[in-house]
Amino acid sequence: MVNPGGFGPSGGEFHQCDKWHTYAIAIINHLRPDLVIVTQETHGAPGNHLYTSAQWQQGLTSFFAAITVPSVHFEVIGNMPDMPTDPSQCLDEHSQDVPACSAPVARVAPPNAQAEEQAVAATGGRYVDVMPWFCSTICSAIVGKYQVYFNQQHVMGSYALSLEGVMAEALQLPTSAETHPSTKVPRPSNAAVPSG
Repeated sequence: MVNPGGFGPSGGEFHQCDKWHTYAIAIINHLRPDLVIVTQETHGAPGNHLYTSAQWQQGLTSFFAAITVPSVHFEVIGNMPDMPTDPSQCLDEHSQDVPACSAPVARVAPPNAQAEEQAVAATGGRYVDVMPWFCSTICSAIVGKYQVYFNQQHVMGSYALSLEGVMAEALQLPTSAETHPSTKVPRPSNAAVPSG
């Protein structure tokens, strides 16, 4: 991926990320797990170019091929909406107008979701689409009683905890009944986006 701000030359390759990937693959192959859960963030290529969906799919396919554990199962957790501005800052600026901090799904949907889904399906694995946990036809900065976003790239801890049950269900994992007895998540709906 391209260097983030403050790392190396602008537009250069983020070599620390490559080193981490090499290390992570080696550790996965050493530990020989039954299940590998993958999630990722869409970033541009060095030179500030965008990856095509075909390139993104090939990159994920190459990652799966690098995992040499026999009979390993892959789960890919799709990315959350990429809101146009920092929703937390937006809420500070529009405390009486929450819809001002919302965006239509078509504008904020992860660009490579279909490529990821196709890549993991080819392994016999599963893709977990998290968009319904954040959006109906509109993605809001508030869902139910929760502020959803810490910033543009991160979910608030309280909202993430509220998703424990649905995430465990999607991954077919046990959940902590003592911590979160319900597997229900507040579902966004266009009619229920709070204002003020």
